[in-house]
Amino acid sequence: MKKFDIVLLVIIAIVAKLLFFPKGPTVCKFMRIYANSNGDPVSLAEVKAITPDGLNASDTNKGATAVQTSTNTAHHDASAGQAIDGNYDSIFDNGSVSLTLPGIGEFWQLNIVPTIIAEVVVTNRSDRADKGIPDHLAGCTLILYDEKNKEFFRATLNKNPTQSFIIT
Repeated sequence: MKKFDIVLLVIIAIVAKLLFFPKGPTVCKFMRIYANSNGDPVSLAEVKAITPDGLNASDTNKGATAVQTSTNTAHHDASAGQAIDGNYDSIFDNGSVSLTLPGIGEFWQLNIVPTIIAEVVVTNRSDRADKGIPDHLAGCTLILYDEKNKEFFRATLNKNPTQSFIIT
């Protein structure tokens, strides 16, 4: 075989691999919601990570855990787990909302059993406007990470009560 023939066979093999074995969806290991550029606290009523078959990967019964860089304990338990407790009550004083302290670099993190995520749904705290509190999720960044801790999806949150992100 000539050198040209070998090179041609290698090229054909690479093209065939790309055509017949395309890269599938990325497996997610964890996701973070980072504080906005003002350093406002991250406050979440509920976060759902939904698999392609409609299951909630953020369910604690399926091994999910949540952590955050700090916890504001001024009023009640506002720990990270409040955002994956299955309770969609978005009023902070009712006790089912997570809340970090203010600061640049603060984040909330969801650790899941590595799986493919099709959609992330974020439910915002709903009692801000009537208390004169600014919306802390506006401008926050949602980032999904793969099994090698490499970012593969990024989106910016807004002030909507519920936000849905289709993972591509």
